[in-house]
Amino acid sequence: MPNNDFDLKQNLSKFDNFFLYQNKFIDSKKFIHDINHIASHLQNHKYIINLCQDRYLFAVLFFASTLKKNINLLPAFKKKKFLNQVIKQYKNSIIFYDDDIVNLLNQKSKNTENNLNWVIKGKQNIVILFTSGTTGKPKPICHNLSFMMSRAYLATQSLKIHNKKYLILSTVVPQHMYGLETCIFWPLISEFICHSHRFIYMADIQKICEESKLSIILISTPFNLKTYLKNSFLPKNIIEVISATDKLELSLSCEIEKKFNTRVSEIYGSTETASVAYRYPTKDEIYQCYPGLQIKKHEDSSFILLDEYNNITIAMGDNLQLKNNTNFKIISRIDDLLKVAGNRISASFLQTKLLKISYVDDGVFFQNSTNHLDLMVASTLSSTTIKQKLTTELDPIFLPKKIYFVEKIPRNENGKLDRDKFKVLIFQQQTNFTKKIKINKDLKIFVGHFKNNPILPASIILDYIIESCYEWCHKIKIDKIIQAKFLHTLKPDDDLLVSLEKQQDKIKFICYCKNNIICQGSLLYETS
Repeated sequence: MPNNDFDLKQNLSKFDNFFLYQNKFIDSKKFIHDINHIASHLQNHKYIINLCQDRYLFAVLFFASTLKKNINLLPAFKKKKFLNQVIKQYKNSIIFYDDDIVNLLNQKSKNTENNLNWVIKGKQNIVILFTSGTTGKPKPICHNLSFMMSRAYLATQSLKIHNKKYLILSTVVPQHMYGLETCIFWPLISEFICHSHRFIYMADIQKICEESKLSIILISTPFNLKTYLKNSFLPKNIIEVISATDKLELSLSCEIEKKFNTRVSEIYGSTETASVAYRYPTKDEIYQCYPGLQIKKHEDSSFILLDEYNNITIAMGDNLQLKNNTNFKIISRIDDLLKVAGNRISASFLQTKLLKISYVDDGVFFQNSTNHLDLMVASTLSSTTIKQKLTTELDPIFLPKKIYFVEKIPRNENGKLDRDKFKVLIFQQQTNFTKKIKINKDLKIFVGHFKNNPILPASIILDYIIESCYEWCHKIKIDKIIQAKFLHTLKPDDDLLVSLEKQQDKIKFICYCKNNIICQGSLLYETS
């Protein structure tokens, strides 16, 4: 078990190749040379903010800074506001992007190899990652070399993939613990070769599968895997699909195994713990801890991880059902629980039930100002249909009071909810409302009204607008229509799209049909 001091150069020299970079295999000699080269250019900064997206450039900077005893900072977000917060919090830091490393590699080396100590202390803190912020403010988590190496060793041994040469293709960024562990540390203790590119599109994955002489392990997430099922590609040569970041549902696992003709495995962990357990979803819903790791229930009903290799205990962020100290099921995240009228339910459980409905692409339950649940959803189904489907799965108290339709739920690179963008989306949806209305061609109003060319009277259109206002906001009273301008006619069997926007004491409306504005104006209202 690699949990003591670590000679990086000696270890790299054991293996042939580590990365596939720009269509060329990077051997140990090249890797060592580039690490030393970048290390020679690093100044005396305490923290290196490593934002390289290319895995090879990331790894070169990561280990160069580690040898210089700098700590790698891996922000969960690339937003300027968050990066400024990181820089402010961690004094004496510097940011590096891919182009910065490429430019340094093209510069002349300072030839300091003889002065570089390639032995890294096992207890040396080498990296600070940040939690995703899905359930709150991103939290910094620091790990040492021994911790990262031991997790890589235990994971590859447990999955029985440690003694074979595979090409790793990954959809996960290296700034995420899952990406860091699988794409940077797994190749250090195995014959794995990591492709330096971050794969997003299935067509790119298929191309590599067809070209590669090596069997492939695909590192991905449920969010990405669900997307890949929607296309017609049938990638070959994938020996295993490994998933993490969220529980992989049985139906999705079965579909992936069938389409890819491969085995699907899932590893479980977090930024705080790294990976700690695994399972094969199509065979068992129970997770098995890696050797030397145990989970115990604390007195306050929370769970802790006991790590005998690193002699540490770590608080777990999930509610678990323990079969014993090494086997468990995931119930929910501790901070994932929603409380409605004294009843608790997991947000992830609600989403699982939602995503089982056909034609629902994505969705998120959230609590409104009255502490009841609302739903933001990307779907072609109507709100009535969605509620009907959910009624068979959920207690009525957990059914959404309102359903907001959006084209896409805002998520980060790994499929986690982007809380900031989601809050903005909630605000936009709560101050805006749209409703599609089918004009019944059998309405009596059409009989004898503009013979041979029937149209809907303006008064009826205004009735639809007012009904939509009351459907949107139950606690208002429409005082009067202060402006209404009619621009096009509406005919039997047309579709009327009513769009409303709340503005202080008035509601602005615009109605569309076939890309034409039918009418627009505003209404005065009071809150009842």
